[in-house]
Amino acid sequence: VYANLISTFDLAEATIMSIIIPITIIIVAIISNLIINDSKKMAAMLKALGYSDIKNLMSILALFIPTIVLGLALAIPLSFGLTLGYQSIIFNTANILVDVTQKWWYYVAAIGGIGVILIGTYAIGYVSLKRSRLVDEIK
Repeated sequence: VYANLISTFDLAEATIMSIIIPITIIIVAIISNLIINDSKKMAAMLKALGYSDIKNLMSILALFIPTIVLGLALAIPLSFGLTLGYQSIIFNTANILVDVTQKWWYYVAAIGGIGVILIGTYAIGYVSLKRSRLVDEIK
């Protein structure tokens, strides 16, 4: 019974994560594209001042780094707290102890995935800045 219950929890967790991860990637890509498109005039002015495309991109997308750090600082303790709350609710209502353990490599994989998304966003932004005619953006 317990093995079946834990496998059901694992299946539910995998299903939820397979829905959340693609949605997150799409949202980050759309937001970064919007930020880059809105900042092209600023990038054109910075390029006229002698900044390279990479420095322009870093100045535009540097907004993501504090957001990611703050999000991780809030999400990791929150996930531990929610898991403990989840376990206590199940134990108090059904007298079933569900030992849901959080493995450290889940967090490493999540941080690595966020890093890959961020690097992909930087690459897409760099290509977008290289393709646009920034001189026309100043006008």
